[in-house]
Amino acid sequence: VTSLRPQDSPALAPPSIAPPPLALAAFATGFTIPPEQYSSYVAQLAGLGLCAVAYSDGASTRNAVPLQDGAAGLLERVESEAAALGTSAQKLPLVVLGHSRGAKLAVTAAKLSRRPVAALVLLDPVDATSFEPASVLPTLSTLSLPTAIVGAAAGGGDCAPKGANYASFYDALAPSSPRLLAVLRKAGHLQFVDKRAALLDVCAAGPDRDEAVREIAAS
Repeated sequence: VTSLRPQDSPALAPPSIAPPPLALAAFATGFTIPPEQYSSYVAQLAGLGLCAVAYSDGASTRNAVPLQDGAAGLLERVESEAAALGTSAQKLPLVVLGHSRGAKLAVTAAKLSRRPVAALVLLDPVDATSFEPASVLPTLSTLSLPTAIVGAAAGGGDCAPKGANYASFYDALAPSSPRLLAVLRKAGHLQFVDKRAALLDVCAAGPDRDEAVREIAAS
């Protein structure tokens, strides 16, 4: 967990005193991808003054975790961090982010959250698959939240197939949802992580540099 509390000028306050975070942020990881692979996003969020955490529910091909359970675990982690911040965090809004399958957790968590959700950010989201056929698109259509979606088009949707990819998530947004869609035509599904070489990458990569993909997604 990384948080940032911007320091006041020494002339105004002691260096140890800092304002509380502006919001809480939870990043749901992609399928079987460890949270450390999203450290750059946590740092970026911290730099914006949010208290952020990356979370994996531990789902795998041998360990199916229901979306509701995974989302509940993500929210419990958020509340644990909020409790550590004290009373200043009681009314902070939540920003929910997710990559790949993590987008499904993000949508489910936004639905379940007792905190006000300020925004959704979904990076090359993946909906129903043979491993997890449940769809979150009906849930997404009820949320009416500001939503930013970044899609990757290289590889012809090998890891984010048509009908369950960024376009489907975008089309499912409620009419009243403020929205942003960015499609990276030359980026692949796993080029959003920090160190793709450390993963078994079965998804096609595009010619865009991994660093550039991350920078665009983080912006």
